[in-house]
Amino acid sequence: MACLQTFTLLLSCGKELPGPLIQAVLTSLAPQEQAAPAAHQQQQAQKVLVRTFTACRHHSCLRSGCSNLQLELAVLSLLKGITALAASRGYAPELQSRMGAKISEQADKLLQESWQQQASEEAEEETSTPGFSWKGQSVAIAQLLSLLISYAPDPSDKLLALVKDVLPAVPGKVAAKQQLDPAGGCAALCSATFTTWYKVVFEELCSCWSKLVKEGEAIIAAAAREADGSSSSKGKRRKQQLQTNSQGIPDWDEQQVGQLVGHAGRCCEAFAAIVTLTKQHTARNGVLAAAVKHGTSYVDGMLKAIPLLKVLYESGFHREVVELVPAVQKGTRLLQMICTEGKARGAGSLVSYGPAAKKTLESFVFAMKAFCLEMGDGDSFWMGNLKHRDMAGNCVASQMYPAADHDDDEEEQDEEDTGMDEVKATDGDAEAEGSAAYWTHTTGSQPA
Repeated sequence: MACLQTFTLLLSCGKELPGPLIQAVLTSLAPQEQAAPAAHQQQQAQKVLVRTFTACRHHSCLRSGCSNLQLELAVLSLLKGITALAASRGYAPELQSRMGAKISEQADKLLQESWQQQASEEAEEETSTPGFSWKGQSVAIAQLLSLLISYAPDPSDKLLALVKDVLPAVPGKVAAKQQLDPAGGCAALCSATFTTWYKVVFEELCSCWSKLVKEGEAIIAAAAREADGSSSSKGKRRKQQLQTNSQGIPDWDEQQVGQLVGHAGRCCEAFAAIVTLTKQHTARNGVLAAAVKHGTSYVDGMLKAIPLLKVLYESGFHREVVELVPAVQKGTRLLQMICTEGKARGAGSLVSYGPAAKKTLESFVFAMKAFCLEMGDGDSFWMGNLKHRDMAGNCVASQMYPAADHDDDEEEQDEEDTGMDEVKATDGDAEAEGSAAYWTHTTGSQPA
């Protein structure tokens, strides 16, 4: 395992080390064929990388049943380094995608592995010695989830599947003896590790949205360069193109942009779903704090994407852009309620994130209003006043809250939330009083 970690460290320095040294590292990891003529050195280097990746995958001992989590993580880190090297050398995107898919698939298998072989289980019954437990493995879980999502063929689709099909399988209230019971088809997911899963998935969602925005800006900037016959589009010129283009870009790849908009739609849908999960785990201050923190970051990312959304809106993606807002709005309503609940509880982490969250949510409302007016679609927007509601959907006075209890916030650990004091959350109209922008032509009518 130490050798694997050494090779991983060497590959992570691929940009700084000379090419011959990197090739020597790769050839030492896997048997290679005879060197090709100089004219085909680029193709030969790519083949060396592929063979090395394949050989390193065979270091995994998962199928034999004699492996352990640390060894498998070392193998995955090495595969990640090889894939990063392929990206830095500008090899075919298809090759990088295939490598990434293998990494994501392997990470998924590790998260499903209990690491409890039959023999060890029998020994445990005899000696009463505790075996492996995913509780306390927050670093490993975070690493595996990051690889699972970021290297998936479609990260937005993987995120949506996790927040709709996997995470909801963890109940909000479980008995102490059931804290380690697996849920959602993953041995690594249980009540004791739910907070870690929630935080990492939300972080990856924010990262995925940020990458989509940058990708969209790059596509539009490249199309603008081609339309203008210019090869320079950096700095202020790139920003100006995004803000001043009022007729759309005629020469971009419609299919590529359509896929980008589809990914954006799934990200917004995943945002609404992951924030809604807080209604199932209202007693976990760690989950609520993560929702406010990362939810604020996601909405802030939406605000930064407005110049891009304007170009897409004016270029024929009217319906797709409009549908993003109600999806995000479902989450922003609940974030307002969580902020109110945090102030009522006096939970330190929730109170500290509250002011910034409310400021961002308010900015989102007015930014959407300005967006509608600028696009000549002001009639589709209306804005209502807030009522202060707690997580149960009950109206509370804006300046009157029960006495604060800081004990829960101090005692709560990331992976040791019990969720025993569950507060039931209501659906539908109870959360309709949040700060939000309403689109009448999308929703069909104004909510009560």
